[in-house]
Amino acid sequence: MLWLLIRGGIYYAVMWSMRELIDLFRYDGPTKEWGYYIYVRSIGFIAFYLFRILLIVLLFGRDLKLLVRYLGAPMSIGRSIRRVCFYTLMAFLITLCFYFWVVYLRLDWLMEPDLPADAYIYKYLIDPIRESGVFGPVQFSMSAVLVGLAPMAEELLFRGVIFLILLAIFGRFPALVLSSVSFAFWHQVLPDQYNWYAIFQHAVLGFALGGILLRTHRLRWSIIFHSLWNSWVTGMQIIW
Repeated sequence: MLWLLIRGGIYYAVMWSMRELIDLFRYDGPTKEWGYYIYVRSIGFIAFYLFRILLIVLLFGRDLKLLVRYLGAPMSIGRSIRRVCFYTLMAFLITLCFYFWVVYLRLDWLMEPDLPADAYIYKYLIDPIRESGVFGPVQFSMSAVLVGLAPMAEELLFRGVIFLILLAIFGRFPALVLSSVSFAFWHQVLPDQYNWYAIFQHAVLGFALGGILLRTHRLRWSIIFHSLWNSWVTGMQIIW
């Protein structure tokens, strides 16, 4: 357990040290459609998430295999798909009900402030596609990250490494709850402000993803669900 925590600290330290590099890829100055920074940002998004996945596998690959063995034999594909569909429906209905509750009671403050990551996605992915039909290198790289690389990296980290540590300390259900809460706050906390609607939404999503892992005994199904969820949310934002 101590060695697992040490490796967790190494992962966190490496990610923390890459802040300047991330800021470079999130450069928000004046650019041209075919300018230098467009390509730097496009390559940077994909390279950063590939590096995260590689680092997780190198540091925790053996532990992830032990987690899979601990959970037991995998369910059949048919049963796994039914479990994924069930948790998808539950997460969708809960977040939809919460949204209508917030709107009905006019609790707009729960949905504020706008998060920097969301504003960045709107500016460089959703708005260009929705307003002018632009799908250039930046939009392609962001789509690849949102739909493929980010779900894989986050599932390996939260449903894999963090869940494994919490499972060893507290047991299954507390590990499920705590990993879901950490997943929500990791996405949404600002230094001095909280978007409680987004926190709730990601907590529900994290709980559903953890439930899929526990029911199917395989991380691949939570990765697939996460990818489909991101695809659906992004598609709805573009349409509406």
